Amino acid sequence: MDKEEKEDIKKDIAKYSAISAILKTEGGRLLKEELEDELVSLINELISKYKTKTEDKLIPIIAGMDKTLKLLKKLTDSENGKTLAMEALKNSE
Repeated sequence: MDKEEKEDIKKDIAKYSAISAILKTEGGRLLKEELEDELVSLINELISKYKTKTEDKLIPIIAGMDKTLKLLKKLTDSENGKTLAMEALKNSE
């Protein structure tokens, strides 16, 4: 592994550490709860409307689910991403 790749991994570790730190704060925990509540709400909305609404009415709901889920996943997967990046850096030495 060359020096540039190692620097990229170090940047990833810093990024994952910063994101992971958010969840360790009260605000981060509240944000996670809000995102989870929003996702449940969107799922419930989709379930209640999928039989009666047209595709153009369902797409915004699904897009909201996608966006919320991606953000939630990024927050909750940050610790695992940090661990994997640290292992990759260790194995490169």
